[in-house]
Amino acid sequence: MSRPRRSLVIKRGAIADGMVVGTGFLPDVAQDSLEQIRLGAEAAGRDFRSIDIWRWTMCNVAEHRDRALGEMGAALAATGNHLTRFTTEGKHIPPQLMEPMTRLRAAYQVESHFVPGGESPNSRLVDQLGLRDYLAERFAIAGTPDECVEKIQRLAAIGVNQIWTSPSFADKMAFMRAWSEQVLPHVG
Repeated sequence: MSRPRRSLVIKRGAIADGMVVGTGFLPDVAQDSLEQIRLGAEAAGRDFRSIDIWRWTMCNVAEHRDRALGEMGAALAATGNHLTRFTTEGKHIPPQLMEPMTRLRAAYQVESHFVPGGESPNSRLVDQLGLRDYLAERFAIAGTPDECVEKIQRLAAIGVNQIWTSPSFADKMAFMRAWSEQVLPHVG
């Protein structure tokens, strides 16, 4: 895979006190993002460790992984669409997924952007193109409570220690209760 055009990320590393990074959690993607921020910070004579870095993610917890992902299908679609906008160069999209990701961008229905639930046309498109697992693994912490805790622990092992999320499904309060009671008590 080619390296991303990261001049903006490098510039942010040079000037920002903090930032939210939304490139995903796959190890090569997460490490590349940190490397680009570090390069910017060092070019400006700054200590990379002084930058407050948060990782944007989508989160959901349910009794079954399929249900958790089904409720966030529109968010997965929107994120996939965003990933492929303008260019796919250097965005760490696996070659075997480039064609379905390009099809997602072409067929994405803006008028249904972030329509909650699994019945939105964009959510169905993610499933039809076989992208759900890839987008979820790259961008989401979702599944059963144990699966969410395990993913958070894997992320911590690669240096992701601050996450930011904004629930994009109908019942946000139920999510907040479940997340705070079933996931957060089990992570450091």
